[in-house]
Amino acid sequence: MKKHRHSTDEEVKTLRIEDQDLKDHVRKLEAESGQMQKDINLEQYGRRECLEFQGLSCEESENTDQLVIGVSKLLQVDLSAKDISVSHKLSPAFESNRQPTIIARFCSRRIRDAVFNNRH
Repeated sequence: MKKHRHSTDEEVKTLRIEDQDLKDHVRKLEAESGQMQKDINLEQYGRRECLEFQGLSCEESENTDQLVIGVSKLLQVDLSAKDISVSHKLSPAFESNRQPTIIARFCSRRIRDAVFNNRH
């Protein structure tokens, strides 16, 4: 009987240690998850003045700012080069026959919203 009780006590002790280890691991994962969520929110906040332009045919040496200005004229938005903070092409990841995506960061959200809202 004592032998059985001793083995049960040892089993309970082992399970308590394992339980504490798992609780510590969960706390660590929750902290990492919270930090990742903060990082994602910060990245998203930093991209609020940006738009992606897809399907524009462009040459290697073509000025992406001028392409964005051309698209904005088609959308009937008055845009100048000073309204664009920076723009550049992203190379297509998998399909070599696809046109590259152009990312443009505008100097203000008001300008970005005007382009975005006139997209149809």
